[in-house]
Amino acid sequence: MKQLSLKAGLSESAVRDVLSRGREPGVDNFLKMAEAAGVSPSWLLQGDEGSRLNEPAELAEVAGGSAGWRKRLVLLIDETPGLTMKALSKEAGLNDGYVSAMLKKGIDPTVTAFLALAEAAGVSPAWLLHGDDQTTLASSNRLQALERRLQNVEMPLARQIAEVEAKIDNLAAQVAKLLQRVPPKP
Repeated sequence: MKQLSLKAGLSESAVRDVLSRGREPGVDNFLKMAEAAGVSPSWLLQGDEGSRLNEPAELAEVAGGSAGWRKRLVLLIDETPGLTMKALSKEAGLNDGYVSAMLKKGIDPTVTAFLALAEAAGVSPAWLLHGDDQTTLASSNRLQALERRLQNVEMPLARQIAEVEAKIDNLAAQVAKLLQRVPPKP
């Protein structure tokens, strides 16, 4: 544990909390521990093939830590129609301001929150961590995430349209009654 904490640049108690006590690390500490252990974050998260980080480029990318995945998350929000920080927070089952606080204040999300954000955004955790196009989810999963967001917009909109139509019908009935009261012109 001591070696891992030294290599990761973390306190020994922080590593012990994760390994021995089952405390969930934040994503940034998770990335540091993966790098120090010489395994990919994807392997730790999902048990993917190719657990060892053999290439210096891979090590550098993991060492880039939160800057890379935070930039990819901002880019994803900016490029996805109807996706806002608040909407992504809600879709992931987190507090409304979670993504905003995470991106603007540098709050380190837990691994569970990170995984929920990736799923809600319709991308793989590996893509969010590394930006590797080969690890993005199939386009059908991305499409499903977009469809869920669209339904969240469509339902309130359909309800509003129905309310407006009902008001129009009510006004038309009132106008018809008023017209019946008006005496015909001689």
